[in-house]
Amino acid sequence: MILRLLLPTVIVVLTCSRAFAWGQEGHRTIAALALEHLQKSNPAAAAKVKEILGNESVEDASIWPDDVRPNRIPSRSGRFANTDEGKAFNTAHPDNPAWHFVDLPLGSKAYGDKRFTKENDVVQTLVKCIDVLEGRSEFMSKHDALRFLLHMGGDVHQPLHAACGFFKFDAEGRATLISDPDEAAANMDGADSGGNKLLLGSESGATNKSPEEADKRLPLHRYWDEHVVAMNAETEAELAVKLRDRVAAFKPTNTGEVRTWPAQWATDSIGVSREIYAELKYGKRFPRTGNYWTIYLNFQKGTKEKFTDMAAVQLVKATRNLAETLGAIQWK
Repeated sequence: MILRLLLPTVIVVLTCSRAFAWGQEGHRTIAALALEHLQKSNPAAAAKVKEILGNESVEDASIWPDDVRPNRIPSRSGRFANTDEGKAFNTAHPDNPAWHFVDLPLGSKAYGDKRFTKENDVVQTLVKCIDVLEGRSEFMSKHDALRFLLHMGGDVHQPLHAACGFFKFDAEGRATLISDPDEAAANMDGADSGGNKLLLGSESGATNKSPEEADKRLPLHRYWDEHVVAMNAETEAELAVKLRDRVAAFKPTNTGEVRTWPAQWATDSIGVSREIYAELKYGKRFPRTGNYWTIYLNFQKGTKEKFTDMAAVQLVKATRNLAETLGAIQWK
């Protein structure tokens, strides 16, 4: 009976693709506020953004990369994945679901360890988008490059899209978190897919939104993608009001040439991920053997409030850094 109850949870985790960072509300708000800031700081760059997007709003453009994303389970594909435009894009770029994240160990000092980075990870793809917009590459159209820049500029600031927990287990299934990159590289089977294999227990207060999912444990990754945004504000308009002044006051720390900035953002997100994992109380893994596993966990006292505040800071960083990038690009 226990096996029957738990096994569907494992299957759910294994068949889900990466969740969508910040959800629609977060991505749309980041893009809208970034353009709003850009119109004040660099009107020429803001005009170029609008010219490339044409009739598409910056908000719609920011979520198009999730809407076009395919999934091996058709019902989980994005709403535009089977349109003519979507099919053409996915045929040209079948690896685009991997563009949204990079799995760096929590002990990484900076982005760049080639044991964990990939040519198609979120950092490298952001650089490719900048190259396209500056006329240095024809990797994709300028319109699609701008869409992905707007979107992944948000993704890389969602900490669990930049860093990943690695675990080792004893004979009883008790989990030990690995932070050291060398040890993580030797335990790749212990990667938690950016928190997708970490399932929140009832003490966390986390619930799935839809009634049909109410009996399933919520992955930590999805909690950060969606719930921390909703805990800050229930609507895009409310979120914009909450963040607007903080975006204006935030001081970006980007240094050097604009192509180096995405790596700097990923490095910053690793540090935030360490704070996230420090708040977690781990249970045992299920099942006890094999590469396919989940860990049930709960929060420390006050974790929910900490995560809500941390998410607001990351949304502000994403907005301002995106605006700065759009202003620094040498548009062609």
